[in-house]
Amino acid sequence: MTVQSRFGDGYRIGLDAFAAGLSPRTQLVMLASPQNPAGVTITEGEVEQMLAAMSRTCPDALRLLTCASLSKAYGVPGLRVGWLTVPALGLYEQLRLAKFNSSIACGAIDEFLATKVLSQADQVLTARGAVLAESRGIVERWIKAHTGRLHWLRPEAGAFCCMQLDPGSFGPADIDRFHAHLAGQRTQIAAGYWFGDSAHIIRLGLGYEPADKLELGLDVVSAALEAAPR
Repeated sequence: MTVQSRFGDGYRIGLDAFAAGLSPRTQLVMLASPQNPAGVTITEGEVEQMLAAMSRTCPDALRLLTCASLSKAYGVPGLRVGWLTVPALGLYEQLRLAKFNSSIACGAIDEFLATKVLSQADQVLTARGAVLAESRGIVERWIKAHTGRLHWLRPEAGAFCCMQLDPGSFGPADIDRFHAHLAGQRTQIAAGYWFGDSAHIIRLGLGYEPADKLELGLDVVSAALEAAPR
């Protein structure tokens, strides 16, 4: 089953709902951190409470397996390379065999380039972090200029953020005009229904374009905000 989170609760996992969703038949729990669409991260305390709930209800379920890739933090999604970290040697061997049987190996060039990226991990992550910090600052200042029209969740990590069109200012027809205006400018923002939330919620990508193009994109969104309510 899926435990739904929404903008209204800060996209945090409801621990009571999580525990209620477990059963003795649960074999695997999957969590994303930072979470898409809002860049919310799971805290150590939340992980401990979820593990305690699993120990009570489904003690044989698989847990504490982490996965990551070069796509997000390192900013090189073209290299389809990732990794798993597991504490149990037997499980590690099962996963290694499954990988071998499904694809034998990654592309040699991809692996070569991946090692080059990882050998400079500190420099790459520092540079990426600076870019994302600048972008978050630009978006935060832009949000403040639209106080009353937009509400947002400041992302804790990642290259996305979520915001809410003020329900008191934007009705269904206004929301339709907002997205239609963006489409007319060949600009797209992810709508809330893409990820199971309300039509008032939108997701903005802030980590792809350089700062000057991000600001131009935000100008287009500003014009759509002005044009939508009637």
